[in-house]
Amino acid sequence: MSSTPDAGEVASASRLPCVVVPASWRGWSLLVIFLLLVVMGIWPVIGWVNQQSSLWGMPSLIIWSYLIIFACSGAMLLGNRLLPDEEDGAPREDERASHE
Repeated sequence: MSSTPDAGEVASASRLPCVVVPASWRGWSLLVIFLLLVVMGIWPVIGWVNQQSSLWGMPSLIIWSYLIIFACSGAMLLGNRLLPDEEDGAPREDERASHE
């Protein structure tokens, strides 16, 4: 038995992980939404929003935080509605009802 790996094992060990890209317009639109949410929470944007203004009796940073939280929840809900359920390959109940 040889203890040296063959060329295939060496090549597969040095490969980078596979990057998964969206395959549909729904996937791409959700990717853009999530990237916008990430940009909304980075430091330069937070510094721009963090002003001494007050809206509805709350600082603007608090309102911005609530906006990001609700936008994240909305994006996840939209993702659950737009993307198919791939666990069993069967259409969801609301999709079945629309096809009948």
